[in-house]
Amino acid sequence: MEFGYENQGCFGWSLDLSQDDPTVWTIEHPEYRYAERERLSGFLLQFSLYEAMVNAPYHAGGGPVPTPIASELISALRRVPLKTWMWPLYQTSFYVAPGLIVTVDDDDEKEECEISCGSVHRSLLRPLADLGIKWAVFDC
Repeated sequence: MEFGYENQGCFGWSLDLSQDDPTVWTIEHPEYRYAERERLSGFLLQFSLYEAMVNAPYHAGGGPVPTPIASELISALRRVPLKTWMWPLYQTSFYVAPGLIVTVDDDDEKEECEISCGSVHRSLLRPLADLGIKWAVFDC
């Protein structure tokens, strides 16, 4: 059963309702189906975290970040103990602190990653200004 669609129509999600905690399938085209790494319960937590980050009142993000700088940024945060989420870049990890959600899209083959941050207050983003990152968006 299909239960969700990406808002630009690029893909959808489906699952088998006969299972208690089913596998979630990302469907880009009828011939391209990928099993999410987390079952429905973990997928829904990841989806909720992503939506909370995207819809937060204050943001920082955009542009590639060298992996050493990204490591410094997330060192003060707690990684959400789930496998990487497959959307939007197939290797998204979530990190949190009170009032702050950070996604890190890390490609092991590159020496950089994508970082997006959402916070409930701009003061939570201020420490990120001193990391030497050229943010495309920075609400501080």
